[in-house]
Amino acid sequence: MVTKRQVGVAVGSLVVAWLVVGLAGGFVLSWLGFTPTATPTIPGPGAPAVLSLAGIVFTVVLGRLIYRFAVRNDR
Repeated sequence: MVTKRQVGVAVGSLVVAWLVVGLAGGFVLSWLGFTPTATPTIPGPGAPAVLSLAGIVFTVVLGRLIYRFAVRNDR
């Protein structure tokens, strides 16, 4: 059975992962030459589909790792 605490940790993990991917992705893409003025570089409305899909995948993977770490250290 899933508890409220587990749901809260899962949502928090995804939020933290989304912030990290958004910030780190913006820095990395700007170093690669992508400029925010040309097209949006952070996953969201107006961003290229491949970039949005990659951002979602990285966010879910990183969120899962953060969740596992939080649950493991909660005991």
